[in-house]
Amino acid sequence: MFDSIRRTAQRLKASKSGNAALLVALGLPVLIGSSGLAVDVSQWYMWKQELQFAADQAALAGAWARSSTTTQNDYQTRARQEFTANLATTRGNTTTPSVSLGNYNGGTNNAVRVTASASKALPFTAFLTGRSATVAVTARATFSMSSSYNACILSVNPTDNRSAIFGNAITGGSDCGVGALSTGTQAIVETGDSEVQLGDIVSAGGIEDTFSNNGTIHEFVDGLSDPYAELTAPSSAG
Repeated sequence: MFDSIRRTAQRLKASKSGNAALLVALGLPVLIGSSGLAVDVSQWYMWKQELQFAADQAALAGAWARSSTTTQNDYQTRARQEFTANLATTRGNTTTPSVSLGNYNGGTNNAVRVTASASKALPFTAFLTGRSATVAVTARATFSMSSSYNACILSVNPTDNRSAIFGNAITGGSDCGVGALSTGTQAIVETGDSEVQLGDIVSAGGIEDTFSNNGTIHEFVDGLSDPYAELTAPSSAG
């Protein structure tokens, strides 16, 4: 009996028929597993990209809201609205994003931080682990409070020094503000000792120090714009 079993085993050992089927059978689990993992990893990557973009946009929306006094208290609502608006594939599988203030570059509460995650059972990994797959993202955007100035007297020349000159013969006041768009180092100057009150004195360039008695100096201010840029200058010819 044992001899018969031994002879059968030797014949099986020497036989080469069915090798391909055996190799396929041995490699099939690896093939299926790698294919399933590839599909799940692709899904994770797509989730990550979508969630990160939504979180980035949410952080920017929150920072934009915080930069204005009229909307700074609504930054969480605006951030969450922007987050939801940018979801597609992950919609319905995401957590409500956490929106909070943080510190950036030595400042205090000058950045908006958004964190969110998405969870869903994927075919292959859920079969192996029995758990849903989770992808988490974080985004942060910083902001600074903007200032706005109004000037009822405005010099629009972009480069000249002495683009606005005030002399001691001027009396009265102009508390509605004075501005100069010039980037010159002496964009607004004073001749004599004028006592006229000007309110905010704003310039893209420099302002003579003596104006500190005439109002509040704001010099070398970025982002000043010409409200009359699109108007056609009147002709002296009539």
